[in-house]
Amino acid sequence: MAPNILIIGAGPAGCAAAIFLTQAGFQITVVDRGDPGEHNTTVFKVGESLPPTAKTLLDQLGIWESFQNAGHLKCFNNRSYWYSEQPTFTDFITQPPGYGWHLDRPAFDRQLVRETQSNGVVLKGATKVKAADYDGNKWSVILESADGQTQSGAYDFIVDASGRNSWLARRLGVERMIEDRQLALVTWLQTTHSVADASSLIETTPHGWWYTANIPGDRMATAFICKPNKAQRTLWQTPDGWSALLAAAPHTEQRISEGEGSLLTPATFVAADSGILSQTCGPGWIAVGDAAMTYDPIASHGILMAMVSARDAAKAILASYRGSPNAFEEYDEVMSEAFYVYVKERLKFYR
Repeated sequence: MAPNILIIGAGPAGCAAAIFLTQAGFQITVVDRGDPGEHNTTVFKVGESLPPTAKTLLDQLGIWESFQNAGHLKCFNNRSYWYSEQPTFTDFITQPPGYGWHLDRPAFDRQLVRETQSNGVVLKGATKVKAADYDGNKWSVILESADGQTQSGAYDFIVDASGRNSWLARRLGVERMIEDRQLALVTWLQTTHSVADASSLIETTPHGWWYTANIPGDRMATAFICKPNKAQRTLWQTPDGWSALLAAAPHTEQRISEGEGSLLTPATFVAADSGILSQTCGPGWIAVGDAAMTYDPIASHGILMAMVSARDAAKAILASYRGSPNAFEEYDEVMSEAFYVYVKERLKFYR
């Protein structure tokens, strides 16, 4: 009988892990505190950038064809004013298929959920893990639905895809090593027409740096990456405070002005720190995506990293069940090395 695996979280990492594990023949159950199904009414979600290299992974997940018809916007380059009035361009023309994407992120997440379900995965929305105990062989798990109903189950393995919360790893006492703490002040704008500029725009200011990208539906995603003090956190979330920050970024302000952008949501701070678990796997469990490690938004690889780690975790789980004694140790080493390389590159930018 195929091993029974529980995945905590139905975001890109959790869904990708479910798809790859079902491809390998495992029985999969996915639980998520929210509603990841088709009737999910989420309109906005942080993270909308996919680089060209994502094509290979989307193909492996079996969603490349449907992805192309989903209305995501092509992004042909990144344009940055990084402590300079002269722009720097990073073009994607040499990276097949020659462009990346700015996503309709909720639609992309629903697409992953559909593919997950079409693979026979049991998906339990509005459900959280209340308790999980491992006896060295199996996990005894108690699930709780939104209405307070509980259900017990036994699983051979658990994949922690619970995001920055790292629910299982944290419960097991695994520490998260933070490389740098910072926040992103995020909001979304409605533009009166499609903006022709198909690039991501980055611009530094004395207090941090701006990121803007056009997304489907004549909308624009914005984020201001910073390290505010308490007073600044309060001020910058107000319309006047946000506008004052924008005024210090002339290229970003011009872009928004050209699109006649108006705020769709209040400016809100979200975590944007870099960090990795002190161990990304252990007896009977493995962490993927943000639950394992988080990147600075400057990397623009958050979603891709989440799905790549899910693929690599699935390979490690399969290799372990086939008798490889070092499969999980190798996964942990790969994750640590990837984070080490990322940190070196990140420091180059900020220096």
